[in-house]
Amino acid sequence: MADNLYTMKITLKGEPRVLTIRLGEKGMDVILSDLKGKMIESFQQDGSKIMVTNSKNS
Repeated sequence: MADNLYTMKITLKGEPRVLTIRLGEKGMDVILSDLKGKMIESFQQDGSKIMVTNSKNS
């Protein structure tokens, strides 16, 4: 099965953001970034493992 990729422009706390979701056979990634593509926060699920990453400068 190929990965499915969804990208949405949203407003969060009054700031424009891009929310990207990748759904794959073995896991899922959710990435929140600014409009320039700088990652603010990410959530990765691989099987039963979950990892959350925050940007140091957000």
